[in-house]
Amino acid sequence: MRILCLHGFRQNANSFRKRTGAVRKALESKCNCTLEYIDAPHTVEPAGEILIEETGERKWIGPQLGWWKASSDGKHYEGWEETVEYLRSVFRLQGPFEGVLGFSQGAALSSLICAMKEHPELGYGEFSCIRFALVFSGFVSRAEEHLPLIKTKIHTPALICYGKADDLVDASRSQDLAKLFVNATILEHEGGHLVPSGASEREQITRFVLQHGDWNSVSNDTKQDGSRSNL
Repeated sequence: MRILCLHGFRQNANSFRKRTGAVRKALESKCNCTLEYIDAPHTVEPAGEILIEETGERKWIGPQLGWWKASSDGKHYEGWEETVEYLRSVFRLQGPFEGVLGFSQGAALSSLICAMKEHPELGYGEFSCIRFALVFSGFVSRAEEHLPLIKTKIHTPALICYGKADDLVDASRSQDLAKLFVNATILEHEGGHLVPSGASEREQITRFVLQHGDWNSVSNDTKQDGSRSNL
């Protein structure tokens, strides 16, 4: 099973891979998944370093990237068209992907990929392979260009995960996103704006993937241990 991973705003593929290490390893070992991390096509800030206040050291963080830049009123996402064409190319050249995993802005994008999948009349056939979504700290797009995509319910199974202490994307915004999905599983954690790494959260994430992913690609041991149970 292959999962496409979409980082948050001002992140990049490498930094997001490091921040999701615990979940990535759990999905690799328990679900026989391969996680593919890609960079967003738009540069928000150039490559550089940040100051680590606790140590006084400077740490290289690489380019800060984004999937779009929202207008001041949030009704237009600059760079959206380029992002869609880029993703279509990724799916054609590197796919197929059974799942999509996104964080923050990447989580909003993940939900839009699921929505585009359900509108073949719009020409988004590349996304038809997606069977499930893992959505962390996501929110509903406010862009006017996305209204045709989210005016109807999304049928792709989605795990909507958010933190009670998230001060960047309030839990209510993730709850509103969950309402767009016919088949949404809610995973609430005590943390903030992050992909949770606790044992309980990892267990629920892997269980969801085993339930909705490709059973032909999981290991025999996993098939026999009763992991099909619902969350």
